[in-house]
Amino acid sequence: MPSAGEESAGPLSFRELQAIALASTMTSLDRTVVVVALPSMAHGLGFGLVAAHWTISVYVLATAALVLLGGRLGSTAGLMRTFRWGVVVFALASAGCATVPAGGAAFVALVGFRALQGAGAALMWPAAIPMVTGAFARAGQGRVVALFCGVSQLAGALGPLVGGAVTGTLGWRYVFWLNIPIAVLICGLTSRGTPGPRPAGPRPPCAKPLLVVPGVCLVVLALQQSGAWGVASWRFCASLGAGLLITGVFCRTTLRSPRPQIDLRLFARRRFGVDVLVNCGLQLGLFAVFVNSALYIQEVLHFRPLQAGIAQTPLLAGVILGSQAAGRLFDRTGSARVPVLCGLVCALAGVGMWIAALSSSSYLWHLPGMVLSGLGAGAQAAVTADAMNAVPALRRPDASALLAVTQQLSAVVGLAVAGTAIATHVKADAGSALVDTRAVTAGFVVSLGFLVVTFCGAALFLGRCRSITGRRCADGAGGHEPSAPGVRPCPFVRGCGEFPGAGSRSPAAPRTGPR
Repeated sequence: MPSAGEESAGPLSFRELQAIALASTMTSLDRTVVVVALPSMAHGLGFGLVAAHWTISVYVLATAALVLLGGRLGSTAGLMRTFRWGVVVFALASAGCATVPAGGAAFVALVGFRALQGAGAALMWPAAIPMVTGAFARAGQGRVVALFCGVSQLAGALGPLVGGAVTGTLGWRYVFWLNIPIAVLICGLTSRGTPGPRPAGPRPPCAKPLLVVPGVCLVVLALQQSGAWGVASWRFCASLGAGLLITGVFCRTTLRSPRPQIDLRLFARRRFGVDVLVNCGLQLGLFAVFVNSALYIQEVLHFRPLQAGIAQTPLLAGVILGSQAAGRLFDRTGSARVPVLCGLVCALAGVGMWIAALSSSSYLWHLPGMVLSGLGAGAQAAVTADAMNAVPALRRPDASALLAVTQQLSAVVGLAVAGTAIATHVKADAGSALVDTRAVTAGFVVSLGFLVVTFCGAALFLGRCRSITGRRCADGAGGHEPSAPGVRPCPFVRGCGEFPGAGSRSPAAPRTGPR
């Protein structure tokens, strides 16, 4: 139940839930089919490794840069209305990607339409997660988020197979045409739904959230091009410095504003902040592994697109199983600590085993590392559920946007750093191949380092809420809403959320107050 002064996102019709699930399917399918089609796309349009990574990074970057605006639009214009806008933008951009002409301007056009796709996803995701979590009771939100993530991850698991089949038979352009019928169906399912609340009063300007776009772009440009420019070159220093300066101005302006477009003060909530950092670490380590493994399978093992799609299915199947297990563990223990640490152990073991198997040309040696890495990635379901429960219901759209933007930025940074390591280790005699075994190994080692740091941080700071009697607090591990009446911070245990104040009683808390 929401606490006083809060309201939920409201019930959703079955048609609207279907539309949200389809949108999750569409974006996840697009993300994975493009990764499988990337080698064919790069060879067909004459791209190199850095340009191929930009095709992936610009989508993620646009999502990260504009998801803040998407979260604010969800709070002001209505969640469902913002969701529909995102579907339309995503569909139009997919049509543009499918019709990019070959020639000198092909890379610029493709990158532009991929950025527009990311903008559409940035409008959809911050609206979708609060609508799903707000439509169900808190006690089962872990399973709900796990199911929501599972639908997305099932589409992601089918994506390599679908992408490989479509690319191998029809060509890489048709992987973008797949989005059009799905988008039309989503618009039909939501056409009779409520548009969501339209708040009274003047609308806040959109200029300040857009200030983060050039800042983030310059930072990622510096990281992506560091291998070609050199970290001591003036171009790298100028791009990185200007990007950090613009991003700092955005943060300072937002924090000093009496009516901020995006409330960055949510990061001051300890539980939410730790969840965000752990989620960032997962993305830093695992996103680059997924992208670069697709290149490795086709460029080093010489699998055809359909064979490569089938070969990557165990990785994404592990993600599905891991997310379901993480969601159930979260509901059972009331804490994200257990599923996250278990997931990180699986991820560390998986990436380590995969590094050891990269020198082998037999695909079977790669399977254990693939499955364990996927299981580790499933810990994101528990992190997402815990982060949404760490803030009041009215602030969940902003919290969802902040969680999404940090997740996407971390994925881009991880891919940029690993991509730089790969680009600097590619042998001169690799020929037309984008990567080789030595280069991919260097990229995987970078990803493994990110996961080691994440595990250490989660073990230290991802606390488990206990009362002074050793029993869990009334609403689970740190699960009380900060604004709930009769709740005060627990000063005894690190990572504890809150426990009932004096005079209150609950099944899991000791009797307090006068006898």
